[in-house]
Amino acid sequence: MSRGGTSRRHGAKEPRVEPLEPRLLLDGGPVVINEIHYAPDVKTEPAAFIELYNTGAASVDLTNWKFTDGVLFEFPSGTSIASHGYLVVAQDPATLLSKFGAAAIGPWAGDLSDQGEKIVLRDAANNVADEVDYGLGFPWPTVGDPPGYSIDLVNPSLDNDLGGSWRRSCPEASVQPTTLLASGSSWRYFKGTAEPSSPISAWRQPGFNDSAWPLKPAPIGYGESLVKTSTGSGYSTLYLRTTFNVGNPAQVNTLQLSALYDDGFNVWINGTLALTVDSPSSDPAYTAYALQPTGSTQFETFTLKYPATYLVAGTNTIAVQLLNVTARSNDAFFDGRLLAWPTAAHPTPGVQNAAYAANNPPQVRQVDANPGQPSADQPVRVTAKVTDPDGVASVILEYQLVDPGAYIAVEDAAYATGWASVAMNDAGAGGDAEAGDGTYTVTLPGSLQTNRRLVRYRITAADALGASIRTPYADDPQPNFAYFVYNGVPAWTGAIDPDSADPALAQVVTYDSGVMGQVPAYHLLSKKDSVERATWIDKYGGDLYKWSGTLVYDGVVYDNIHYRARGGVWRYSMGKNMWIP
Repeated sequence: MSRGGTSRRHGAKEPRVEPLEPRLLLDGGPVVINEIHYAPDVKTEPAAFIELYNTGAASVDLTNWKFTDGVLFEFPSGTSIASHGYLVVAQDPATLLSKFGAAAIGPWAGDLSDQGEKIVLRDAANNVADEVDYGLGFPWPTVGDPPGYSIDLVNPSLDNDLGGSWRRSCPEASVQPTTLLASGSSWRYFKGTAEPSSPISAWRQPGFNDSAWPLKPAPIGYGESLVKTSTGSGYSTLYLRTTFNVGNPAQVNTLQLSALYDDGFNVWINGTLALTVDSPSSDPAYTAYALQPTGSTQFETFTLKYPATYLVAGTNTIAVQLLNVTARSNDAFFDGRLLAWPTAAHPTPGVQNAAYAANNPPQVRQVDANPGQPSADQPVRVTAKVTDPDGVASVILEYQLVDPGAYIAVEDAAYATGWASVAMNDAGAGGDAEAGDGTYTVTLPGSLQTNRRLVRYRITAADALGASIRTPYADDPQPNFAYFVYNGVPAWTGAIDPDSADPALAQVVTYDSGVMGQVPAYHLLSKKDSVERATWIDKYGGDLYKWSGTLVYDGVVYDNIHYRARGGVWRYSMGKNMWIP
């Protein structure tokens, strides 16, 4: 599975069961959990928070209220929340103020899980005032990667214990990072045969005179075909400097460095240490070595800490010290691109949610395909619970057929175009069990089910006011549900040595499908070229997951995953097929 991805059982029963119907009344009164920031962009930064909102017409005294599940916190005496006002409880109020400019109370004890958990708010009498059992991935929003979105309640009047009532804090797909420094840019460099400056830290500062250093395009280093500027070997460190421009540092919420590197490095921006990767210290000498033989021939992305503390308007200086694992190594290289995410992309503690909407589209949940792994010619009944207080106008299922030998990756143009549409109904017809119960159904005929065919599907629902939603959501790393058609493991026939003169060795033995079925069966669906490159051709030594595919195990489909060969730099030396999905 690729880094930062989420493994869920799309196409099978969902791992958590949501309520059958939205709550019609707020369980404990007017105070609701309105925003949750459980996955900050910098994982070591205590920037998590929970925002409360008062839906009522009067102020609410929160003295002796407390969070008892998820995190532990008791509200101080005299705490209140105004009518239609917000109150933020933070993991660390000072961090929240520095990062988002928002005041908060706290700190709390414990930590919010990035995989989902229940948050319970209790009043002074220990009654449950509100609770949210959030998850990661459909029917909940998917967050966790930079720029560090929170999850927002779309409207405080909605049932906040349903995943469909929430969106990530920046729903606009148009929000993209700005490239401050492009890959392949020119850097000035100095070979680490001596210290580059005296004192040792001077070379990292904006005012350092580097005019005597060569100015060449990256990647800079030696020993790999990707290198554009060769520096030669025989030393353990390489020093690099260049500049980039920032219009308004206050508009930079998250700063990311994507790097090609071998084996470790430190990064300073305007003289401030912003990142260290496999470096023995924050101030290594020119004779220092990287901690381990790591690196990547594909860009690996890192989030830099506290950009507001070192970025300046205008010209900024970035300095990199590259460290090799040994002076006798056969390769070392570096290239980097710098990306800035705007403040529009960050959470909104203490103010109206970025995802706020007066009309939320229908709630879609409890999606199921039955049977979860059909055999050939067996009809499949797909159901989904769809509700909306304004009425559900339509529910449409789209499906895509992926046959053996013709795998369609999510990156392919065919993925976007190869879908057929059928209507789902709640009229008690076409396989629908009961009319008007909010469960919409469509039966995909047996003619669509052929052995070893992957069937992807997604569902779009619209309400009577025209608001619509397609599930899984656009932010989900698995943009469709899926099931796999399979007739079971076939019988196997073989001999130890069919050409042997020894009857015992030449004897043919058959194990029927019942016996073969006792062994777990894994299916990796991928393109022929991808499998060949992962197995034999590329001899890839990195730890990123370069090749896309679908894994099927025990009837469960893990679609749109990425994989690589298992192991480290020796993974190809034995000629074995070793994959890690």
